[in-house]
This record gives sequence, C-alpha cells and structure tokens, in this order.
Amino acid sequence: MLRCSINGVSSLAQWGALAALQGDQSHHAIMLDEYAERRNLLLTALQNIDGVKLFEPRGTFFAWIELEPQLFERLGVRTTDDISELLCEHGVGNTPGDAFGPASVSSMRFSFSCERAMVEDGAAVLRRVLAGES
Repeated sequence: MLRCSINGVSSLAQWGALAALQGDQSHHAIMLDEYAERRNLLLTALQNIDGVKLFEPRGTFFAWIELEPQLFERLGVRTTDDISELLCEHGVGNTPGDAFGPASVSSMRFSFSCERAMVEDGAAVLRRVLAGES
C-alpha cells in the first residue's frame, strides 16, 4: 500500500500541488483574518462561565476547554460525554476530551472551521448550555 501511495503520483496531482504552492497566496491573509474572527466569537461566548477554563488557540481552528467540578454539578451531569450529548441535542458538535486520552477526561474541543454564521449560532447555544441557562 505504501508503494502505491508514494510511487507514481498522478501528474494531475503534481501540477495541482505546484500551482497551489506557486500561485496567488493573497487568500491566506483573508482566511487568517476570518479564522481570527471566528475564534474570537467562540472565545467571547466561552468567557466568564463558572467552571470553564478556556485556552486561546493560536495556530488551529479548534478551541480547547477544561471543565471544573462545579460545572458538572450545575448541569447535573457526571461526565464530559453527558455534556457532549446535551450539546449535540442542541445542535452543537463537539469532541469530549477523553477521545484524546485519559488525561483529558474533563476537557472538550470545539471547532470554528465552519461558516461564521454557524459559529455565531453555535457559540450562543454553547454559552447557554454551559452556563446552565437552557
């Protein structure tokens, strides 16, 4: 399988890669600004929620939070999987931290790679759910 994936890469793919590397790069700055806006929308929604420890992403389109015991108590849940299911019921996609190993069982990850309107809507729901307002 390795030989088939690294040998004989199609010329179409090679020309496409070359064009991507040598072509107009102005879209990078536009997307960097857009991702910064999306990140800020999500971070603003997650700020000052009791029991949420927020980490500011600096090189990715994922936000990582740690959840403290008082948040679980306020929401009446035991695990991040319970919170994940609650968020999914409200239409907010997420990844519970235990997907990243046992050291992250009280953490969650959220993506802001989707359209800005989806981030805005999702951030508002996320804040309501984690603040115990829904």
